[in-house]
Amino acid sequence: MQITVNDRQTLLDIAVIALGSAAGVFALAQRNGLPVTATLADGQTLNYELEDVVSPAVRSAYALRHICPATDIDPANIRSCSIRPAQNARPSRAPGSTVPTMPLWLIS
Repeated sequence: MQITVNDRQTLLDIAVIALGSAAGVFALAQRNGLPVTATLADGQTLNYELEDVVSPAVRSAYALRHICPATDIDPANIRSCSIRPAQNARPSRAPGSTVPTMPLWLIS
């Protein structure tokens, strides 16, 4: 079977989409003769077999919901991101809990 890489997708992204788990990255890398940390090109084709699938349920869920993660972020782009607390974000406690929850942070 084959899958085509989209812009900014990593081998881990493809493993989750095609094999249902990041744990499948090793089989995917080996089958395609790539290091796990390989930078993939938009439009690149990768091979995998059904025997490589780690979690059919996750694989199906991603396909049904058309989820296509693309997590390869250039370090220059990270520096340009603005990370700040969400407006009015305050630590709170879940009902009946003594453990405070974390406030929401926004990345823009």
